[in-house]
Amino acid sequence: MCQVEQVDRDEHGTPLLKGTDIEVHRIAALLNGGVSVDSVLEDYPSLTADQVAFSHAYATAHPESGARIPRSRPRRQCGLQI
Repeated sequence: MCQVEQVDRDEHGTPLLKGTDIEVHRIAALLNGGVSVDSVLEDYPSLTADQVAFSHAYATAHPESGARIPRSRPRRQCGLQI
């Protein structure tokens, strides 16, 4: 499946994983910040490993300007349930 078919966009043009409200660059930022794929899947149980890998590849090919997305897991670190 090509990249365009795996991405939706919100009203601001932000790329989202198709069928979700999860930002592609958010998942990539977590991975780039050192969070493991297994931890991402734990935090986002609706995602598949393929979607996580796709997020990283997409964000590498289509970098986002600025650093507005945290590179950690604050909700999990604070003990909050998702």
